[in-house]
Amino acid sequence: NSDEADLLCWYWVNPERSELHPTIAMTAAQALGAACFLPGGIVYPMLRECRRPGNGGSAGSNASTLTLKIRHAGGIFPVDVNACVAEDGPFAKVGLPTSASYSLTVRPIAHGEALL
Repeated sequence: NSDEADLLCWYWVNPERSELHPTIAMTAAQALGAACFLPGGIVYPMLRECRRPGNGGSAGSNASTLTLKIRHAGGIFPVDVNACVAEDGPFAKVGLPTSASYSLTVRPIAHGEALL
């Protein structure tokens, strides 16, 4: 299913006032994508095993690009995270994230006319 998400994220603008962001901040989506490359981190185990970098996910064992679909309050936010091969350390198996990109998911919420 093309609408199936890899991660589910509720993004709070102001947790003290329980303000939920209507979607997800672009920077937060990219940060979550990069966090998917850290096996000891919080986000990595939340991915289905087949989608994890280095475990047959789209990044593969030598790493290149991982495309994630993050479900948020308003829909799906796709983010691509690019990685390079890491010789050792925590990123050796999965690759070292180097950049992230996204496509805007803007959709019209209203249409109208104005008389001037």
